[in-house]
Amino acid sequence: MRRTEENGSDSTVLIVDDKPEGLRLLSAILESRGYTVRTIPESTMVLPAVLSTPPDVVLLDILMPDMDGYAVCAELKKNEQTRDIPVIFISALNETVDKVKGFEVGGVDYISKPFFAEEVLARIGTHLTLRKAQRSLEIKNRELEKREAGYRRLVENHPGIIYSFSPAERGFRFVSGRVEKVLGYSSCDITANPSLWHGAVHPDDKGQLDRVLKGIKDGEDFAVEYRIRDRGGKWHWFHDRSIGRRMDTDDIVMEGMAMDVTEGKQVEEKLRESRHEYRRLLEEVCPFAMHYSRLPSGEVTYISPSVRNIMGLDPKQITGRRLQDIVRWESESIDALLSKSQGVVGHVDAEVSFYHMDGSLRTLGIIAHPVRDEAGNVTRINGMATDITDRKLIEREKDHINMILEAKVKERTFELEKLNTTLTVLLKQRGADKLEVEGKVLNNYKSLIKPFLGKLRERLIGKDHLNLLNTLETNMEEMVSSFSTNLSDPLRRLTPSEIQVAALVKQGLSNKEIAATLNNSVRTVTNHRSQIRKKLDIQNKRVNLRSLLTSMK
Repeated sequence: MRRTEENGSDSTVLIVDDKPEGLRLLSAILESRGYTVRTIPESTMVLPAVLSTPPDVVLLDILMPDMDGYAVCAELKKNEQTRDIPVIFISALNETVDKVKGFEVGGVDYISKPFFAEEVLARIGTHLTLRKAQRSLEIKNRELEKREAGYRRLVENHPGIIYSFSPAERGFRFVSGRVEKVLGYSSCDITANPSLWHGAVHPDDKGQLDRVLKGIKDGEDFAVEYRIRDRGGKWHWFHDRSIGRRMDTDDIVMEGMAMDVTEGKQVEEKLRESRHEYRRLLEEVCPFAMHYSRLPSGEVTYISPSVRNIMGLDPKQITGRRLQDIVRWESESIDALLSKSQGVVGHVDAEVSFYHMDGSLRTLGIIAHPVRDEAGNVTRINGMATDITDRKLIEREKDHINMILEAKVKERTFELEKLNTTLTVLLKQRGADKLEVEGKVLNNYKSLIKPFLGKLRERLIGKDHLNLLNTLETNMEEMVSSFSTNLSDPLRRLTPSEIQVAALVKQGLSNKEIAATLNNSVRTVTNHRSQIRKKLDIQNKRVNLRSLLTSMK
């Protein structure tokens, strides 16, 4: 037992007994060990006194006038301010008491008269230790609840709908609150009505979604896009990405995120409409054909009438003349294209820009096919030109839209990476806190409770008392057994802070990262690591600490 608890210097004991000799004897025993003792001779004064100045433990005589100890204990347990204060009943060996009733009304133990100092101190010390451990656990639980609330806020504020879905149950186990902003249904609506989500999916998309639900496997991820109707009847496009997880029940559960990509789909639709318009323009505007002869001079021997619309020229103005002498070219000249065609087997594709007769800049897509004689010399060039000005404008618009979409994707990716980093830190901290709490409870039990149980066993004579002690010891062992199995034998020698550092080292964190996670200095973390190596008997040995911790179950 720790010194402060053994001496009782930080604990107050309230003794309630109508017999002055009992009050004097118990007071002397407790004050000799440094406890602060308060005494009350009347049972009716107990509740006001406890409410005024709460003690750490109450010693309560059972047989008293006005109100017996059972009634007083029941009153204390009814009050929210006093219900957690341990009550130990006092009874004489020759008194007939109902111990079961004492436990039912909230008592934690019995002390029999005549009093044995060591027994009194041991029982009080044990329950004070348990009370302090309980308070410590309550504080840790409140801290964990705060962290869990923060994690839930992150999930609820995420722009995507985060969910957990059971294909076997055909229903959602969890849906984030974002679903109400997007579809108008609350999370409770979705989880309570398994068919609501699937029923709102577009009929044309249900087939592919059902195939995914039937074929999902543990560890397998998938991505699917489908339309779903909101409460107001509006259709939304969702990009749904999820991964299969096998649960303890052996069921596969899909955990994922559904993003509303309706905006992106609308942009895609506009692009499709632009491409359709472009094709329509190509079909309505007939390309014009050209024949060049008497190379290398390159006079035009024929040009189709559609040149009027494309260049603003009459075919008669061009025939017999060089096109490069009539039209002002912005990019590659016709001379360069003709020269390139002579050295190519097959056809040549090129795009050239020129100024229409109305002064506007146009772009032509040209396919030139050289015609050769028997000796292989080019005698003329047949070509076809298409006005691709509109297509070029559409392509520039498409490039601009793609740049916008890429910027949005990078922005969303950065947000998701920040969220993932935050969640990872929270989960690591929660795991480390859990190990710390378990280590503290286990160490407190072994050092503060178990030794006194052994002392009690040596002093108890009655069979009933031994049975009660056996029951108490068995229950305590069961309480800490789950903590004990989480720590390997070498790790049980570590302090709670060292257990916490060891857990983060096992996850691969550096000293600097551990210090940031635990809000400690790097020097403190370094000292903890040194102590861990010493207690694991690997100090000054070429042994990797993380590998050793990972190998321990």
